[in-house]
Amino acid sequence: PKSQQSFMDHFFGARPLMDCKMWTNTTDSNFSYPESSLVELMNKDDIGISLSGGGLRSACLSLGWLRALHKLGILAKAKYISSISGGSWTHVPMTYHPSKQPLDEFLGPYVPPERCTVREVEKSVSSGHGKVLADNNFIPKLLLEGFENISPTLLHLREVDYWSETVGNAYLAPHGFNIDGSSLPALDGDHADRIRGITSSWIDTIYTARPLNEHPYPIVNGSVLVGSNRGCLPVEFTPMYHGIIPYYEDSRRGLGGCLIEPHGFTSKPDSYDLNKQLVHEGSSDDKGRCVDLRIPQPNFAVTMHEMAGISSSYLAQSYGDKLDNTSYELANFPVLPTFNHRGPGDSLVTKEKFVDGGGCDNSGILALLRRRCKFVIACYAMNSSVEPSILPIEDANLHSWGTLAGLFGRQKSTKRVDMVKNESYNEQRKVFASEAWDELIAALRSKRAAGKPLVHRMTLDVLPNPLIAVPGDHKVVVVFCISGECKDWSDALPKDTKALLIKDNATEASEFDEKKMQSGLMKCNLNKFPCFPVGRLFYSKLTAGMLSQLATYQIMETAKEFEFIHVE
Repeated sequence: PKSQQSFMDHFFGARPLMDCKMWTNTTDSNFSYPESSLVELMNKDDIGISLSGGGLRSACLSLGWLRALHKLGILAKAKYISSISGGSWTHVPMTYHPSKQPLDEFLGPYVPPERCTVREVEKSVSSGHGKVLADNNFIPKLLLEGFENISPTLLHLREVDYWSETVGNAYLAPHGFNIDGSSLPALDGDHADRIRGITSSWIDTIYTARPLNEHPYPIVNGSVLVGSNRGCLPVEFTPMYHGIIPYYEDSRRGLGGCLIEPHGFTSKPDSYDLNKQLVHEGSSDDKGRCVDLRIPQPNFAVTMHEMAGISSSYLAQSYGDKLDNTSYELANFPVLPTFNHRGPGDSLVTKEKFVDGGGCDNSGILALLRRRCKFVIACYAMNSSVEPSILPIEDANLHSWGTLAGLFGRQKSTKRVDMVKNESYNEQRKVFASEAWDELIAALRSKRAAGKPLVHRMTLDVLPNPLIAVPGDHKVVVVFCISGECKDWSDALPKDTKALLIKDNATEASEFDEKKMQSGLMKCNLNKFPCFPVGRLFYSKLTAGMLSQLATYQIMETAKEFEFIHVE
């Protein structure tokens, strides 16, 4: 609550009504997303950028990929940017930066490999977001937040989970985000003014996205845990709306099927009947019905740091199907009310468990396919080589490759993955033809053998998949930009840097050292570079800098693959 409101009035007083827009018919194949009518987007190229999950590894790589796309002028031309998990740790502060720090400063400099001395690499992360990612020990912050949140959680007085608080303090607060106050996203200009007018009594700060004429429309992806063999449903957080786009129904409730403005996402009407709350009904064609509602003001909003936190809440995902809602809340994992809409006059609000966006899509690609992007730059932070030593590459135990394989219906694990059996996992994720997977892997292995960046461009048919609200039946040009070994880059490194890379990878990290790196007692060195385990969340300046510089090199060296304009 804002400081001028008394604590008791805010949490236990009668909730005033407020105006809020809601969009239904999201499951229709030709649903038109609310932002599609914005002039700034209509005039842009139909390009989408996706940043995968992968913890701090992904955050550092995403910094480098975005730096390259900015240098090439593609970031400003793109229509959408979609992020998952660790990718959101860079995407959210970049897009919603409180002072709109110039991108050159936020992203930091590119250092070509021949100039990557230890000193120059460390200097490259001495400012901007690189400085935030380097030397930032996440684990002690997480333990401290967990301890501080014990009492509020038991009393059910605080609804922002401690993982999100930690993400906010680690990766957003250094940029000037107010982590202790309430916040909402919005578009700059009239949209932000309208949201401020509605929420001025209970929201501290409105963070506006960068202007759309020079930046993509942002989508931050999370998941809602369904349970049984359905696993998770995708939830999207954007400046204009939040929501679960597919509709799912079981014996207990129906979920999804609508979008609602961010300030209304956590509203909890005692009895929600769309017809009773309806103030004005807009267009009712099959491209999406927009309705104006009068609903109770929520006790809290999904803050900026909770958007980034939910998107990356792998810990909650790991325990989600093992705990009931009460135990899940007591563990201080995110449980939020959600608006759901099956059809006219048939809507309800339920409380659901929110988990990591990777629970449904670890790539970030699906949000772009829902919007029928013609060109997609898919940046994927892998946790193992394209030539694994033991398991088939499609095995979900190699989690990053397994989740990517699922988009082609080729994930092979015999175990449950993200709480879903193998057959159902492929059914719920598949959007590309299975045979295209063989082409992708063969191309990446060929490039690795030649010492080249793992970047491959291909034209794919998008298959309809109503389970994840992908309409399909269109073609997309995808440039897969995959993190991995690149001999051309490492061979060009100066002697001091190359010697450290060789030394740290000469032997496997001992089990004791690995535990120290994953508990924050020891900085992650270059062992297993660049495919670090996701549990390593404490990088040295050298480690963070090396990852981001390799990612920039990948795209700069393959710039021709990213020439989307004038491609039929």
